[in-house]
Amino acid sequence: MDAIGSAQAISAVVTVLAGVVIAAMGLSALRSRAGGRRDRRDTGGHDPGPADDELEGRDTVEISDVFERILDESDTDPIGRLRPAAESVIHRRAPLRWVRPAPRFPLGRLGFADGTVLMARARRQADLGHLVMVVATRHTVLPVDCRAEDDHLVLDLHWDRGRLQVDIVAPDQAD
Repeated sequence: MDAIGSAQAISAVVTVLAGVVIAAMGLSALRSRAGGRRDRRDTGGHDPGPADDELEGRDTVEISDVFERILDESDTDPIGRLRPAAESVIHRRAPLRWVRPAPRFPLGRLGFADGTVLMARARRQADLGHLVMVVATRHTVLPVDCRAEDDHLVLDLHWDRGRLQVDIVAPDQAD
């Protein structure tokens, strides 16, 4: 590299460093004018409202009411939430299309042709594995009946060479 090229390179580096120093000084000046370090939550000029310990009485009552409604909804009959989905696949004669593992062992996810997905638990060890093999070998597995037992439904599944019962414990979402 000749003397002119190295002088230009040094000049470029000095210019960049000067820009960085000036930007840092400007940022420091802005922070000191703003009264120190700014809160990460930018409220956009709006009052964020009272802190948690400064809630007004009516806010506390409203929050309590909301939590009570949530608890009331969660205390509803679990079978009442499961029955419509189970009866729908039975009524439509929607065949079972897939069985996949659920996020929680020993549950499985049952996917039916109408898009319904139910969380199920095997009544006997390896029943869900057996069901996987039946579906994989292209047997048509149909839900034929359901009945309530304790906090879940029992779903009867039939195919040309067998039958199986699974406990439906919760509805699930399609993938």
